[in-house]
Amino acid sequence: MESFYDKPLRYIKGIGPRIAEEFKKKGLEKIWDLLIYLPFRYEDRRDVVPISFLKYPNKNYCIKGKIFAKELFRARYRNLTIAKISVFDETGFITINFYNQPYLLDIFKINEEYYFYGKLKFKKEVSLENPHFELVAKPSGKTGKLYPIYPSIGEFKPSRISLFFQKVMSNLPKEEPYNLPNEIIEKNNLISLYNSFNYIHKPSKLEENEKGRERLSFDEFFTYFLYLAIYRKKRDELYKGPKIEINDEIREKVKKILPFKLTKNQKNVLKEIVSDLSTSKPMYRLLQGDVGCGKTIIALIASLLAYENGWQVAIMAPTSILAEQHFERFKNILKNFNYKIEILTGGTKTKKRKEIFEILKQKEPILLIGTHALISEGVEIPNLGLCIIDEEHKFGVIQRQVLREKKLVPHTLYMTATPIPRSLTLTLYGDMDISIIKEMPPGRGNVFTYVRGKDKLKDIYSFVEKKLKEGRQAFFIYPIIEESEEFELPALEDFSNQVRYYFNGFNVEMLHGRMDWKEKNEIMERFHLGKTNILVSTPVVEVGVDVPNATVMVIHFGERFGLAQLHQLRGRIGRSSHNAFCIVVHNDNLTEEGKKRLLSFEKIKDGFELSEVDLQLRGPGDLLGTRQWGIPKFKVADIINDKKILVMARNSAIEYLNEEGLENSSKLLSNLLNFWRFEEVLI
Repeated sequence: MESFYDKPLRYIKGIGPRIAEEFKKKGLEKIWDLLIYLPFRYEDRRDVVPISFLKYPNKNYCIKGKIFAKELFRARYRNLTIAKISVFDETGFITINFYNQPYLLDIFKINEEYYFYGKLKFKKEVSLENPHFELVAKPSGKTGKLYPIYPSIGEFKPSRISLFFQKVMSNLPKEEPYNLPNEIIEKNNLISLYNSFNYIHKPSKLEENEKGRERLSFDEFFTYFLYLAIYRKKRDELYKGPKIEINDEIREKVKKILPFKLTKNQKNVLKEIVSDLSTSKPMYRLLQGDVGCGKTIIALIASLLAYENGWQVAIMAPTSILAEQHFERFKNILKNFNYKIEILTGGTKTKKRKEIFEILKQKEPILLIGTHALISEGVEIPNLGLCIIDEEHKFGVIQRQVLREKKLVPHTLYMTATPIPRSLTLTLYGDMDISIIKEMPPGRGNVFTYVRGKDKLKDIYSFVEKKLKEGRQAFFIYPIIEESEEFELPALEDFSNQVRYYFNGFNVEMLHGRMDWKEKNEIMERFHLGKTNILVSTPVVEVGVDVPNATVMVIHFGERFGLAQLHQLRGRIGRSSHNAFCIVVHNDNLTEEGKKRLLSFEKIKDGFELSEVDLQLRGPGDLLGTRQWGIPKFKVADIINDKKILVMARNSAIEYLNEEGLENSSKLLSNLLNFWRFEEVLI
């Protein structure tokens, strides 16, 4: 039987085929669609203000008065008519102006009393302009209450749209369309669904609207997190992971390899990972950490534990530069120990590729570092025990390839140096366990950040020159490769030549993403060895590049970068005991958002705190860039503004599954998904 919520809009009296077609263009086809088409604001028409109390221009007021005069004026120079209505009450009088609506003079009668609601204007006279009105003797119900204003639909005015909502609300059933358990409703202090729709579409006070939205947001979040919880439970029961045993012999062997002591934070994270690896369930863990916090050494230790148990390990990096850097660093740490370590990128020679493929085919243990080449056609890793994906690049592709072929699934560790706000982490990575490293390794110098206008460029370059003469190196970051007429920016090569001209006598090289991998690696190698003093680069260096002697970074046209990218770039310096300096140079024509973004970057050093600011400024889609496809499209719930409700719903969903089990939870989820119309739930 078709539920009330599933009925087409034509079920509502007054909505015929033409109106239904206009609503359909907005995605409104059923009564449910209309119920979650929420007001974007409310007009407060509850208080009738005496005319003499009207004080503040551009503020909306509701008045009640009798008409004592009316007259039509025509503008001399424009095709404009003004219907002037003079109104009085016990305290004074006021003019009501209606533009290009001369027919109203026939509607208004002298000595009739009306409610008027509109914006107060102080021009040649005090007036209300184009206000809503209704006859006191025949009220329409739009005055004396909070009046919802909805986003426009085609040619229909808000008053006409509101009329349709009134008809829907008068028929709204009190029965819940899905039976969310009373224990959950009471524990989270929620109202009924019936009341929530009434509080939103016809509130008597603003607090009711907030309470109504809270219930809808909770239910939508609850649906999503119950889905994730059930998905995780089924996944853990269906798939088996390679059990990795960590005995005293392996533990001592790995300890001898470590080039330094781990921080307390690193040790705690390592315990979590070891605990995952030692079970038969596949690990799905996200390792978050600010730039330079020491995630890579944790990845190496986890890799060695899998290797010592005879498994093959794949470590995938987003760029060939970072893959080469991981390879060289791991090779250097392991040079006195007998571990097979190889690198596979798009530039790997055919002979070397065949050697690697033969090792893989024989199921011999290996640490294989690479780029997307690891998941290219023809690459098979038959004995894959651990997969590490740096910067969560090509999210889950290796994992899904293996899933298609066998029931033994590798442990998977995702790593990101892009701090993500907690609400987004819980939503996007809700099917994973989360580990966070916030503590920085000891012995690092301070990183000072300065935001300056381009008028200070000479002083900035003098400062850089001083540091170069002290033996340090510098990054100069530039936003584009080719000339941009739209943003009036010269090409990277022209900018690089300007830097060479100013820093005559120093070795300046240029780097960008369109160079072939061999040329890029050679340039980075020279910079790493100190043969290059200044590296002029696009943001291609933002991930993973580690040159401890580079202590200065000048970011040109800083307004062109997001906060997360600026923070990533800043993470390339301050990787030694020397103090480091990040200087952001901006154009003069900064927007207000641009000013806020750069000032936040200058003041805030903590990446997680900075990510919260970025979330507020830009929203979840822009913040995550290439991951934005993974953000669920909630109808009512808001990841930014409903953080508290999100956590409540998540905890309730997990508790419900644990208490009620898979069968009852799946039944409730089916009803919830049907009501909330989740077209796709992304994992």
